[in-house]
Amino acid sequence: MLNTPRRQLLASAAVATLALQGSRGLTHRAVDRAAGVPDGTTSYYFRSRGDLLSAAAHRLAQDDVLKIARIPAGSTGQLIDSLAFAVSADGGDRSSHVARLELTLESRRRPELQTALRESGRAVHEALTERLVSLGVSDAAEKSTALLAIMDGLLLDALYGPEARVKSREQARSVLRLALS
Repeated sequence: MLNTPRRQLLASAAVATLALQGSRGLTHRAVDRAAGVPDGTTSYYFRSRGDLLSAAAHRLAQDDVLKIARIPAGSTGQLIDSLAFAVSADGGDRSSHVARLELTLESRRRPELQTALRESGRAVHEALTERLVSLGVSDAAEKSTALLAIMDGLLLDALYGPEARVKSREQARSVLRLALS
């Protein structure tokens, strides 16, 4: 689906548009503007809005798999530190998380997007499971599932809760460590 640099650029622009404008703001024209390409470019590569939403889901998964691959291979402690940074209240750019939540909400009305999100989620789960296996973690697939579910909950709370319950990286580490115990 994202087999050319142009498709990747447009999918990245779709993610940015989702994060800034929400799913209602995701139009082919808005993505053209965000990507800095001529009008009509996005609709040439992604004919329907559903195709564009699916491309954004796949782009987010590609980025997550790359982030997991970049985590130092040293220890489970380093893995937990990296994951805690991603979900803690002081953890940097949140636009990809906002875009993912927008896609999740939109998928309730679009079965084809549910399929894309399932495929994307499977790719991220497999990457994290492989990392856990490489660290010698037993029941790696189950623990990967638990880590991802906890991270989703922490991000949802941090982004949309009235006040984040897990405010610091240390608190996030403590919660994530529970998934590996």
